[in-house]
Amino acid sequence: MSANFKENLKVIPSEQEEYKAEKIDAYRNFVFETIPGYIGFMEAFNHTITELEAEGIIGKVKLRTRIKAINSALKNTEDKTLDDLFGFEIIAQNERDKEILMLLIHNLFVGKYVRQKNHNKSNGYFAHHCTGAVKNRLDGTEVLELEKHILEAQTNELKTEYRDMPKKEQMKFKRREIFRKVSRYPTLRQEILENGKIDEKLQANFEWALIFMDEYLGDTTLRKSMPIFEIQFKTTEVEQESKCGRAQHVKYKAVDEEEVRKKYLKRQLVRGVNFPFVFVRNEDGDLEIEHTTDTLINMWPFLKGTVEEYSQTHSCPVANYDMYFARIFPSLEPYVQRNLSKEPSIPIGDFSQENAWGILKSKIINGDFFLPDSNGMQRIGIRGK
Repeated sequence: MSANFKENLKVIPSEQEEYKAEKIDAYRNFVFETIPGYIGFMEAFNHTITELEAEGIIGKVKLRTRIKAINSALKNTEDKTLDDLFGFEIIAQNERDKEILMLLIHNLFVGKYVRQKNHNKSNGYFAHHCTGAVKNRLDGTEVLELEKHILEAQTNELKTEYRDMPKKEQMKFKRREIFRKVSRYPTLRQEILENGKIDEKLQANFEWALIFMDEYLGDTTLRKSMPIFEIQFKTTEVEQESKCGRAQHVKYKAVDEEEVRKKYLKRQLVRGVNFPFVFVRNEDGDLEIEHTTDTLINMWPFLKGTVEEYSQTHSCPVANYDMYFARIFPSLEPYVQRNLSKEPSIPIGDFSQENAWGILKSKIINGDFFLPDSNGMQRIGIRGK
């Protein structure tokens, strides 16, 4: 993949405000190149989950995926590459289901890891995170000796991770983890040891998933645009702990609650700018854009009362900004169009891709709220076609 977000920004002194527009343009170029691969992988993996559910291999799975908001993405470039712009959160009903989905990702889709880590924190957060890239092409060895792979996976994967990391990190990693005898898939491993073999139905569906994903992503355009992404695996129990318990994101990130609340009341929070585009599986198993209020409350639980009270008395055409993003990134268009019936919007006329980008840049740089209709556009000096 030729796009390298951090490389594009190296010549831009990010601490100088006058260069903010150039940074935003670099974000746009990076996302434009990589978003088709992200959407393709998202849909292919969702279909795979649906089929595994239908076959009784796993129970119901929650899938949430996100495109990091521009403001958050730009902060990331200060000290690291933008390798988590696209993220997946996979929430299984139990440990066995979680391990099956981890097995698929680690062996079917991810070619080279940027990093991977098992979290087992004192605050109750127990999850597996990995960041990597999709393989260019499967070689057929992934389905062979699956039992052996499950029994030995921890050692093999840790060696791969160890090999790929910078040399200065290797000694610290070696001391910390590589010689620990911890199974990557403890539930499946114990099942094989007790039964003497892997479940035949799991083996067959593993082979099917390999073939399906490889064919779905077989298009060279999708392969070339495939970004690096982060995937988090957790159970429903851990998800609840991270939402409502000791492991809440806002607790360890030291979020300024009053500042976030002020921005919300001033209508300064816009999807794609201050908070991410989030896609969720609906009851039919299809992916759709999560409702704005749900995303806000999931990110900032302390906003729940404010959002519920404010949304009853005020209407903000939030979907208009979604339409501008869809004009700039056409891969979003089908999801935004399906979402228009659920989120308030107003007629905006016809604007070119560049005008739509000008609208969003003005919003990002100035931070002010304006109605995204024709009058609002003229006020900031942007006209339709």
